[in-house]
Amino acid sequence: MTAGNDTVLKGRDIICISTSDWNRPWGSKQQLMKRLSLSNRVLYVEYQASFLHFSLFSRYKGLRESLRKVGENLYVFTPRLSLPFGYYFRSLNKINQRIMAHSLKKIIKDLGFGRSILWIYPPCAVDLIGRLDEKLVLYHCAADFPNEKKNRLRKKTILSMEEELIKKSDIVLTLTEALYKKHRHINGSTFLFPSAVDENLFSPHLYADVDEPEDIAGLKRPRIGMVGYLDGRVLDVDLLCDIADQHPEWSVILIGPKFRYVSRLNRLSRKNNIYFLNEKDNNEVPVYIKSLDVCIIPYLVNKFTNNVSPLKLFEYMALGKPIVATGLADLRIFEDTVSVSRKEDFVKNISLSLLEKDERLVDKRLELAKKNSWDERLRVVAQLIEERL
Repeated sequence: MTAGNDTVLKGRDIICISTSDWNRPWGSKQQLMKRLSLSNRVLYVEYQASFLHFSLFSRYKGLRESLRKVGENLYVFTPRLSLPFGYYFRSLNKINQRIMAHSLKKIIKDLGFGRSILWIYPPCAVDLIGRLDEKLVLYHCAADFPNEKKNRLRKKTILSMEEELIKKSDIVLTLTEALYKKHRHINGSTFLFPSAVDENLFSPHLYADVDEPEDIAGLKRPRIGMVGYLDGRVLDVDLLCDIADQHPEWSVILIGPKFRYVSRLNRLSRKNNIYFLNEKDNNEVPVYIKSLDVCIIPYLVNKFTNNVSPLKLFEYMALGKPIVATGLADLRIFEDTVSVSRKEDFVKNISLSLLEKDERLVDKRLELAKKNSWDERLRVVAQLIEERL
């Protein structure tokens, strides 16, 4: 996608049905909705947890839903707990979405929303379509939902919901090339919409004289690291262990919270030169990236991860850092600036990246980051929406 002009949505009402809460994990959903709220009104609907999601009960005061204002034109709604197994049985999902629609109708009436743009992330929200008197439906496909888990019934139900959602959407955005090819034949108004970078936050000149944070300043160089959610389903734990074992003189730094399939990460904790620095505020992340010598994307390569677009790719580029990544499908087009590596070559390519002296590579990365900012992404999707409205 390339920006056609400087079109920006203005004066619209947007209801975003998200797959995450507003505060965390901070990513593309918040980046886009925060920007859209500068000239539109946005209602951000947090993840619809079920009674089985015990870990999420802390965000609730009892079992009540809540609405809060987090910006001039930005509202965040926490829905009430839903019935479990909505992704397994469509009948249960329809009940959940009927309850959700009832709550949303009251909110949009109280806020004075007109006919809204319904911006959907989870396939289960297909059963909201037509209930909110929406003007336009946009499905933002940011994951390979049917293949997240191996349960056949779950996969069958999600596939059915997602296919219906794609057909009913006016616009479909996909995170990766593979998802684009998969959905394009169902809906011709499907567009590739990969991750991007906040150019206002990730800019080298902002951190030229900033001291390193204390928890990383004491770690010896060279520092090899990554920033992001440490997902045991996605990270190649064997590869990370190989890096630590082959080069005990390196500091291997993992910055972010442990997230899903955490037991798979236990082996990493036993390595003397692997350091977990936990989750950082989004405003602190650039300083940590600046403190690394080589940034890595050590993901497994399989059917699921080939539908993943690493959110940190352009953030690493925006700070000019050498990057070594496994062979994810959508990274191949960046091989002139990213060392896309086979597993057996990964450690060797880190060593080569530590010796990098070519300033032209740094300039290329900085230029790529500028072309792949969230502002640029938003200009494109705003134009698509305006054309259809």
